[in-house]
Amino acid sequence: MQFRKLSKPALAAMLAAFLAVLLGGCAASGEVSISPLPSGERGSELGAGVRPLSHGPGYKGSPAWSLDGERISFTIDGYVVDKPLRGRDTRRWTARDFGAREIEANTGRSMLILGEDDESGGSGSLYRSLPSEDSTEVSEVAPGILTAEQVGEGGAIIAALESGEDESSLLLVRGDEVERTFGDAVEGSVAGISLSPNGRRLAISVAPPGEDAASEIRIFELSDGSESELVSLEEGRQVFGAPQWTEAGIYFVSGTEDGSGGSSSLYRLYRVPNGSGEPESAPGIGSDFAASGIKLSPDGSKLAIIGRLHANSPTNLHILDLAADTLSAATSSEDMDIRNNPRDMSWSPDGESVAIVARSSFSSPRVRSAPADGLLEEFYNLYEVPVGE
Repeated sequence: MQFRKLSKPALAAMLAAFLAVLLGGCAASGEVSISPLPSGERGSELGAGVRPLSHGPGYKGSPAWSLDGERISFTIDGYVVDKPLRGRDTRRWTARDFGAREIEANTGRSMLILGEDDESGGSGSLYRSLPSEDSTEVSEVAPGILTAEQVGEGGAIIAALESGEDESSLLLVRGDEVERTFGDAVEGSVAGISLSPNGRRLAISVAPPGEDAASEIRIFELSDGSESELVSLEEGRQVFGAPQWTEAGIYFVSGTEDGSGGSSSLYRLYRVPNGSGEPESAPGIGSDFAASGIKLSPDGSKLAIIGRLHANSPTNLHILDLAADTLSAATSSEDMDIRNNPRDMSWSPDGESVAIVARSSFSSPRVRSAPADGLLEEFYNLYEVPVGE
């Protein structure tokens, strides 16, 4: 059998005809071609108006806005950076091997950062960072810090210090020094702090001494250091994150492990109304709502909640209007994994946005056509979620 050599135009025509038949057959069988995903900034998977604040690989968390709202800082692989809200250029505040756990306060000119402290178990050392173009040195403010919460608008924090075996002390830290200590030591380990609306008292979640001791929420008087029990939970239950003291009462998330290794399916949001010591299911969210993280807005009128409407629904950011007891969804995604740690959520100073940490949740490999640095949805990154009127 002899073969006839085809010209280049003929070969091109045959190839085009073959592709037409192949694609036509695919279409006839119900298959369709897949358009390449667009490159560039993404955020629409979380809902309209949501936009990314960070890009690329790295384990990111603990977003913190500067006091003027113009910059956002965060941890990435154990060090701290910040960047303009509308730009990509980052500025490093610590050495890469620093071991940052959380950013406690960000004034824009300095930061208070909780770093690792292996010698003190679950606590860490508090550091102040003042970066310059040629230095990322930090100075230690206090060791043995269990938790901290920013108070006021000047970048001050109230911190819980591990002051002895099964004891905690409460401190006011401003700048690079401990300004004062409040009262005597608190029995137990303080895990969360919330300042009252009038600024005179604290709601603190405490793990008392003893393996079987129930978690408690106590009221701490800043004036004289006295404390009183508000809520004592049943054995096996715990408070997740810090309670949030609002004009309508004290909200907190509590639950137990679900027995299969998970820790969020049985968490619920509760409120202790003013003048009461009895927790009730938080009004306005529905009986099946599973909460995992809460944070009060700067003006105290709203509660940002990471959670699910029911057991089979995706996790999203929700906003609870405390005056009207109405809940609205701020994100609307079934394909994004939103981190549920309360420390991975932060209100902007004007209360118009919430920064969260999220990435795509997928169960099978996917082929991407975009450049690697544009595929930010494959990594945990910060997103700005608009929540204003």
